[in-house]
Amino acid sequence: MAKITIKDIAKKAEVGVGTVSRIINNHPGVKEKTREKVLKIIKELNFKPNSMAIALKRKKDNLVGIVIAGYSNLFFNDVISGIDSELKKVGLNSVVNYTELKDFSDIIKKLEDFSVKGIIYLGGRYQKKLDAIEIPLVLASTRYDSSYLKKYNIVTIDDREAAYKAVKYLIDTGCKKIAIIISNYKDELAQQRINGYKQALKESNLDYEFIVEGEYTAKGGYESAKEICLQNKPDGIFAISDLMAIGASRYLLENKYRVPEDVSIVGFDGIEESKYFYPSITTVEQPRIFMGELAAKLLIKEIENREKHTIIDKENICLDVKIVKRESSK
Repeated sequence: MAKITIKDIAKKAEVGVGTVSRIINNHPGVKEKTREKVLKIIKELNFKPNSMAIALKRKKDNLVGIVIAGYSNLFFNDVISGIDSELKKVGLNSVVNYTELKDFSDIIKKLEDFSVKGIIYLGGRYQKKLDAIEIPLVLASTRYDSSYLKKYNIVTIDDREAAYKAVKYLIDTGCKKIAIIISNYKDELAQQRINGYKQALKESNLDYEFIVEGEYTAKGGYESAKEICLQNKPDGIFAISDLMAIGASRYLLENKYRVPEDVSIVGFDGIEESKYFYPSITTVEQPRIFMGELAAKLLIKEIENREKHTIIDKENICLDVKIVKRESSK
């Protein structure tokens, strides 16, 4: 008879290998119902864990998974820096995974199989399969609805309000024809910032509205500014990332527009690089590193509470943003 392995147990229990490993190692980050199911199967199959393998596994039981919906950018780099600074204080390390929506479940399974102690999910929309994640989970810099407030620790900003502040600032400095550059019409983040943009225009009785979709890059901002200027004559542009704002400014300067005399530009995020472009970019600054630190602290607290079998209320933190005024706006 073939030797029974952890993979056999996981397959029969319809869970990940990592979940079985955590149960064998008496790790607290597993739902009780799942634990009972797996232990029953282990008993039925008379499975005997390899003590050497368990010892080796415990040596690397200090990892936290960071899952990012999308691709690497300077904003997420700063958030990760904040996360890592807090994790290191308690002897934890991170492993970063970028994923498209369709690959989300596979990434989560790999992390669970590797027995990470918890996951911080950055960016993107919530997945319907979040409820299937049994280990501690914190959501940061992402969209949420009221149904998730009691389920997860959350650290984020109010994207609609932040966009409203940016556009209102442009209006208050004299702009009346303001375009917005977004990344993806289907993305909830873009939709929230569009809503804030429209709210500011409506309150000021401005009927000029121009929305352009581009890549979430400097090139995307450059091409979007080109499209805007070929079809309209704006006096203000709000880009939903600093990189897009830098690209837009580059196009304007190359084509004899004066920034900010002819067109004012406001970006979003407050990345360090926005200071050093000429003209320096006015931006909606998010507390990126602080956001990462808070997310890590919440995850550490949740891991500790799971180990003590303690249940406490989840924390939902909405951080403030601020307008940093620089040379690209009047």
